[in-house]
Amino acid sequence: MAKTNSKGRSKQTESFVKLPRFLIKSMAYKALRPFSKNLFVEILYFYNGNNNGEIFMSIRMAASLLSCANNTAQRALDDLIDKGFIKVLKKGSFNYKKRHATEWIIT
Repeated sequence: MAKTNSKGRSKQTESFVKLPRFLIKSMAYKALRPFSKNLFVEILYFYNGNNNGEIFMSIRMAASLLSCANNTAQRALDDLIDKGFIKVLKKGSFNYKKRHATEWIIT
């Protein structure tokens, strides 16, 4: 049984990712490829309730999280953008002086 605090609420020790039923049942979610669904869960993992628009993820990071090639990760991100699950806030770049990942918004 979970321990509770002084107000009777459970002490949550670990965060979790919630996928509402309406989302899972939606046609857009069903149309996603398997890698896209997995990547969406990974992106949701970085969302803490206050940082929408400040979620950083590069193609290399996505490929590492999914254990796939960079091209597959790029297709998964493109699929999520096309279906409207995420959008780019600030495009990332990679050069010798400045490297930063793309900033994403969960829609």
